[in-house]
Amino acid sequence: ADCAILGNGAFAVENARTCIECGSNKVYILTRRKNLASPRLPCWFVHQGPVPTPGGFVLKMFEPMYELCGMGDPWQYWSVHANSERTNVTIIQNSRFGIGDVTFLMVACGKLEYVVDTLKRCTRHTLHTSGGRKLKGVTVILKALGLLGDWAVDKLHNMKEIVGSFCDGDWRRVLMIDATGMNAANFTTFSTGIGTTGFVIQKKFLHDFPLEFYRIQEMGLISALPRHKAEVELEKPAYLTDVKFSMSESILIDSMCPKTAPLTARFGEYKYAMYHSAHGLDRVLEVCVEEWERYQDTWEKQGFKFSRVKYPY
Repeated sequence: ADCAILGNGAFAVENARTCIECGSNKVYILTRRKNLASPRLPCWFVHQGPVPTPGGFVLKMFEPMYELCGMGDPWQYWSVHANSERTNVTIIQNSRFGIGDVTFLMVACGKLEYVVDTLKRCTRHTLHTSGGRKLKGVTVILKALGLLGDWAVDKLHNMKEIVGSFCDGDWRRVLMIDATGMNAANFTTFSTGIGTTGFVIQKKFLHDFPLEFYRIQEMGLISALPRHKAEVELEKPAYLTDVKFSMSESILIDSMCPKTAPLTARFGEYKYAMYHSAHGLDRVLEVCVEEWERYQDTWEKQGFKFSRVKYPY
């Protein structure tokens, strides 16, 4: 069976792999705009780094995989904002990177195809795009079109707006979500774990030492924090904010309450030691190559005709 996935966030990319692993012959990712995806080694490099990795360096690490697999120039993707010298780079997109080498291998071998278009209508086993193309033989359609908020959250907290991460501006009622999107010039991580840990440490400090909060409150914290009210027409409850919103709050509180900084000062040192102790570069590269070859072995056994591709790192 052939599958079509509508959308191009991280869930769409990861579902493409699942479809192929479960026996699909080919997968189409049908999307209005093609988002950046990340190979595994750049992801590993960013996570082991004791200091944040500049966005330009991340894109340079993407280049070998993108070139090998016909994914285009990563610098030319719509989400990349860079100066002409490519020294200052910011990546802004509505989703985190989908991470995995197999995404690129599937494209290189013809198992996965990106179709930059929109779906107009469906007939039996056929998707008709707005651009006039027909995707035939499709028997499964997966919708991965982004996150819809749950209005029950706003109702539960009886709030009309979220102020930073405070429900209706009440600093004792803290709410955190896995904020949507990406907006960064430097990368400490591609996942949510480190940011979540920092959030918990920061907010717990304010609860443990409320006089510190009252001090920054008198300095005008609440009025300076970003605010978000429900956007009914966009189906966005008040609590549903993006990564730029959450980053603004965190940076503002850290700047007004410097006593929180030492609590996370050794994060970089810790993750560097952790990564190189648990799975250093040689081991990671060994696993990446092994799994890259294993996918191709599996497809050959299934009778799929393609030219083998060598791992680019």
